[in-house]
Amino acid sequence: MKMCLELKLSQYPEFVAELLKTGNAVIIEDCTTHDRESARYWGMVNKNGTWLGENNFGMLWMEIRTELQTQTKNINQSSTTTK
Repeated sequence: MKMCLELKLSQYPEFVAELLKTGNAVIIEDCTTHDRESARYWGMVNKNGTWLGENNFGMLWMEIRTELQTQTKNINQSSTTTK
């Protein structure tokens, strides 16, 4: 699934900027409207103000975001040291 998300970002580079704009916020795949077992695996369901589920989809997005932040930081550091 991570590869699928990375492929999506490669096809839609504008999504990279949007993902990076989230900073360090927690990303939750909100599956409240379609609560079932698979929804709670990939996302979370809000029940009376409490988020329930594993949120694997959100975790993957946050993992990819961290990798992108690291790449961006490394590129920025590299460009400042070569000047």
